[in-house]
Amino acid sequence: MPSPGASTRLGGEATPPGTSLPFDTELRLLALDSAQMGTWLWDLESQTIQWDEQGRLLFGQPKGSTGAAFEDFFSLLHPDDRQATREAVSNAIEKHSDYDMIHRVIWTDGTVHWLRCKGKLEPGPQPKCILGLTVEINWLKRAEELMRTNEKLATEAALANALAHEINNPLEIICNVLYLLHRSNLDVNQKALHEAATEAFQRIERITRHMLTLHSSGEQTCRFKLAGSLENVVLEHSRAARQREVIVESRCDKALEFCGVESEVHQVVSALLSNALESVNDGGRIIVHGFASHDWSKHHRRGIRLVVADDGQGMPEDIRATLFHPFASGKKKASGLGLWSCNTIVNRYGGSIRFRTSLSPGRSGTAVSVFLRPLPDSLDSSNPKVTTFPISS
Repeated sequence: MPSPGASTRLGGEATPPGTSLPFDTELRLLALDSAQMGTWLWDLESQTIQWDEQGRLLFGQPKGSTGAAFEDFFSLLHPDDRQATREAVSNAIEKHSDYDMIHRVIWTDGTVHWLRCKGKLEPGPQPKCILGLTVEINWLKRAEELMRTNEKLATEAALANALAHEINNPLEIICNVLYLLHRSNLDVNQKALHEAATEAFQRIERITRHMLTLHSSGEQTCRFKLAGSLENVVLEHSRAARQREVIVESRCDKALEFCGVESEVHQVVSALLSNALESVNDGGRIIVHGFASHDWSKHHRRGIRLVVADDGQGMPEDIRATLFHPFASGKKKASGLGLWSCNTIVNRYGGSIRFRTSLSPGRSGTAVSVFLRPLPDSLDSSNPKVTTFPISS
């Protein structure tokens, strides 16, 4: 057994305290490759940059590329980051300091990737090169963006909550006045005006109710069974469905769990189901499906997908562009905030919401697909806890 403070070689031999590990070039390259870090060397005399295979991949260059000329390298960077990167390089050379820069690169396929590059000048009074490392930090930038989005949404929700409470006070007076007028002897014209005022009051009431739902209730993030949550939503709308003989089918694996605020997931599905019930004809059919999935645009991002599909009339073209805007609705008695609040929640989960619709006779209907990422304990978790299961075709 090695003595206290001694280190152990990979071959099993102990090295005395204070001596360096036998970390030769091969082992260093293996460690860098495991961390997906690329190495690069900038030759100050020839003004060329060389990179290894991992560096080539990080900079999105074609197979066989081993480097680039100085100016060609800057053409790989995002236009907004080129000047700052030039200044960072110049500063490192002039002050003989470390080079540390975060910038974006544009791959040949047009995608944008965030990289962090760190380098050191060659020792000596007249350094001839800078040697450095590069690592991709897309995950960090996504986490920062999600945090900024959440802060913005929390501020907007708090403002909406305060406004809703302020609006509720005069609404109570208007409600009492409308009630007293209803009990009065009104002529035909006055009754028409009273009905119009009542309808306007009810719309304002629905809007304030939705505004209040935007503010967080303080419910904690937890893991819950998605199937149970979907069944509760369907149960809430079962009476309205039965009255019109609409079939609502819920599909979800019983074992599938999701980490988030259950009431928010409930709110999203409820709003989508409510819109589907408005769209279908009597005797129609609606399917509510929840399953483990990934982001279609970024396959490594795992989560759940919620799909609500109906065989209704389809969505008119004039409302598609503003479907998720506040106060935009194709229904006369709707507040226009239901789908907007859904979109707000989806953004908080770093997800996405899409829809497909058709107005073709005999093939009409709408399907709305919502992707949600779990809310783990830390935003930088690369392995969110989502229970997967096989999905039959």
